[in-house]
Amino acid sequence: MSALRTLVLAAAFLLTACAQQGPTAEAPKWRLISATEAADERHLIVTIELAERGAMAEAARRLEGDYPIELVAEWPLKSIDVHCLVFRADEGSDLARLERRLNEDEDVRTVQRMRQFSVLGNSYADEHFGLQHSLAEINAVKVHRFATGMNVRVGVVDTGVDASHPDLARQLETSRDFVGDRAGRGSKELHGTAVAGVIAADATNGTGIVGVAPDARILALRGCWQEDGSGRCSSFSLARALNFAILKRVDVLNLSLAGPRDPLLEELVKAARERG
Repeated sequence: MSALRTLVLAAAFLLTACAQQGPTAEAPKWRLISATEAADERHLIVTIELAERGAMAEAARRLEGDYPIELVAEWPLKSIDVHCLVFRADEGSDLARLERRLNEDEDVRTVQRMRQFSVLGNSYADEHFGLQHSLAEINAVKVHRFATGMNVRVGVVDTGVDASHPDLARQLETSRDFVGDRAGRGSKELHGTAVAGVIAADATNGTGIVGVAPDARILALRGCWQEDGSGRCSSFSLARALNFAILKRVDVLNLSLAGPRDPLLEELVKAARERG
């Protein structure tokens, strides 16, 4: 009987020791709310030095008492050795002044307003986007997460571009005619319009197609003219268009055309390449 009693006491002692020393001790419970409830700029993120829990709690209570703010969430960020406090500023508070005051507080390491971010992705609403299999094949859709041609100026030397086309109306920086015929006045020719659209069609207007570089700016340089459903150009009209593009220091030159060898055009293309 005494042996059994001794065994029970020993087991109880071992269980108690495990409970005191083992990893099953309850983890600290930090104050938290849903991130959706604290996403606006009336919420301030304050960091303080990582310290003993009681000291951090005391610092948070003092901040609540000294400023028009309420603690709504907190979490230790051990990777950078700080404790992160989220405060909701009282209605009517001057947030700029509040930030300045908190920045001067001896317990505060940093303070900032809550910011909102969006995940990166493409969800084009343009009606013919689903037919543009070539965009996927050249990885343009994936690249658009990082680059869309922003601040890139493309000289399109071709037939006239329809400046009123809904996919191009906001993409054109300028239009110039180097052919000089009557059709050049407000020219709306097929090939130049199509090429400009392939390059920079608006990706945000919900119609038409999506360009390879939808935020690029187009300089529509009419060096060709529409004839018999196609387009024709001359050395002179192309040379004038190229000269204009070089002087305007475009970033990219596009000539979707072919023909015989031409020394003047070769010289102009060489000059364009040398200027970058």
